[in-house]
Order: sequence, then structure tokens, then C-alpha cells
Amino acid sequence: MTLSTPSKQLKVGIVCDDSLDFPDGVQQYMLTVGNWLSQQGHSVYYIVAHTTTRSGSNIIGLSKYLGLTFNKNRVRIPLPITNKKAKDVLAALQLDVLHIQMPYSPMLAEKIIMNADKNTAIVGTFHIMPAGQLQAIGTKALRLIVRKSLKRFDQVMSVSEPARIFAEKSLQLSSAVVPNAVTLPMIESIESNKNDITFLGRLVERKGCMVILQAITHMKNDGTLPDGWKVHIAGRGKLELQLRAYVKKLSLDDVVVFHGYVSEGEKYRLLTHSAIAVFPSSGGESFGIVLTEAIASGALVLAGNNPGYASVLGEHSTALFAPKNATALASKLSDFIRNDEHALAEKELQAKRLKLFLIDVVGPQILEVYQKAIANKV
Repeated sequence: MTLSTPSKQLKVGIVCDDSLDFPDGVQQYMLTVGNWLSQQGHSVYYIVAHTTTRSGSNIIGLSKYLGLTFNKNRVRIPLPITNKKAKDVLAALQLDVLHIQMPYSPMLAEKIIMNADKNTAIVGTFHIMPAGQLQAIGTKALRLIVRKSLKRFDQVMSVSEPARIFAEKSLQLSSAVVPNAVTLPMIESIESNKNDITFLGRLVERKGCMVILQAITHMKNDGTLPDGWKVHIAGRGKLELQLRAYVKKLSLDDVVVFHGYVSEGEKYRLLTHSAIAVFPSSGGESFGIVLTEAIASGALVLAGNNPGYASVLGEHSTALFAPKNATALASKLSDFIRNDEHALAEKELQAKRLKLFLIDVVGPQILEVYQKAIANKV
């Protein structure tokens, strides 16, 4: 990166059609980037649909939202705002940069884009990968609706190479890969012997928790699961009763512990006490913030070989496995549990890759994109 930091402190509006009430990946990205920009002396405003759990003069809610399922995720769709409301907010803020989270809705973000001053630089970050053909078609259809506002963008980023490719295919956007930025808490090292395996995530088919239980069943039956090892499952979802029934039927009660929904603090407590964290998601991931959190906590991460997770661990990582293959996961777990040298080498590689995504590395890259967008206005 060669552009110098501008002497002018910027006023940046980070825009999302969703709420800040939920700790999802896009919200984490917004807050991570916004907090870093604020620390650099820039003024940051979050322009969202509606939020109740966060408050502040820099959080601007413009609408209500409806809860829907898209890309096999639960998403919130904003109700329409008027052009007048968009103009009034933008006139009051006098922003240098609008940073739009993409893809976006014609109900809110597009109104902000189309009513922005011609001198305001407009930057986007593209976040998604489709979980199926229907979602891919839906995103392509969205392009026809928002095609006029897409022409207003000065610069676009994608959080990973798979996301970049999908942005080009679905919205016909050219973008640069600027990784998903993460801020990791100070985590106390746990030196005691670890014999825990942890899964964090929604208990839905795509996230693959059942694959872990099936793998543990294989290991228990063939004697490759050492005594004293436990599997911790943190999360809720529509498959919870099915998963609990499976554990009871296969007599895994002495191995598997269900925690339900956990707080951020409890999440990190589980991870720091874990030897291995497993994320078997079959797809629909553009990145994998939870993988970076687990690596930072000292756990060895095993992940389903989907494009988003491979972009975090590296496509040749020995910690990737076929997402729906319980036998393959059982083999990986057995290898890393019994082969300390292999486990240590993989952990060192994961710790090295983690540095690529830290906000102190990614933040200056985002700021340079802002500078390029502003230069387009000169």
C-alpha cells in the first residue's frame, strides 16, 4: 500500500440494511472497521434499519425490518424509507465516504446511495457466498433492481476471493479482495491439558453439527476416541431436538455436552479450554470469523472445505475436510489427537494466517480504498 494517510479526518457513514442488535458476521465487520477508524481520529456513523440493544449519537436507525430466511440464514429485510428521510440524514451528516454493506436492499441502502451528494465517495464491501442455486439466482435478480445505484460506486471490496468471484458473476461488479477484518480480545492462555472438542454455531443442517456427532460415533466404536475427551456443542436451532435424540440413542451422553446459546464471554471460555474446534459447514460461507476467533483462543481448527473457510485456513490446509463426510472428519480428529507434532505444525500455520485478518493490517487497506474513492471525485 503506497498512498499516504490523508491529513483530513474523514466522516464515514457505514450503511447496512440490517440491525446492529445481532452478532452476525456483517455486524462484526461494521463495528470492527468503525471502531478502528474512530481510533484513527475519523468520525464514524452507523446507518442501519433499526437497533435497540445499542445506542449512541452515531447510530442512526431509519426503519423497521422483517425477519426472513435467505441463503439458509435468518436475515432482516428493512421496510422502505422515503427519499426525504434519506436526504435529511445525509444533509445533516455531510459525509466524505458512504461504506455500503453488499448486497443491499432497494428499500434502504439504495435510497441512501441515490440521494448521496455527488461529492460523497461511495464504497462497498461484498460479503456473501450462495448456499444454493436459488440464492445465486436471487442475487442476480437483485442486480436488475439496483443496477442504477450500482453505477454510483467508486470502489468495491470483497471479503474473500470466493466472494469476489460471486460479486462479479451475480452483480457484474469488479472488486478488490480486502479480507474480513477482525479484532480479537486479549485471551488468557490455558496451560492445562486440553481434551475438549468444541462446535459453535446454529444447529441447522448447513452448519453440520450432526457430522461431528457421527464422526464421534465412528471414533467411539473403533476405539480411536481417547478416554476423557468431551464434545461441547454451543448454539441453538431447529435441529437441536434431533441432535439430542441422536446423542441419547447412540449412548453419547458421557461424551457430548449441549450448552445452548452462549454469551461472547462463555464462547471464548469454551474455546480457550478446547484442544480442537470443528466447523463442518457445507457452504454459504464467504469467510469464517468464528474460525479466526477459535485460532486466537489457542484451539486447533478443523473446518469443512467450503470456499469461505478455505480462504481463512488456506486451500491446501491439512485441517480441511469434506464437509458432509463424517468418516473423513473422524480420521482428521484421530490424527490430530494422536499426532502432537502434526497438530502443533498446523496450529503454527493457522496462527500465521490469522495475522492477515487483524484490523491493524486490514484497516489501512480499507482506508486506502477510501482514499482512492475520494480521489475519483476530484
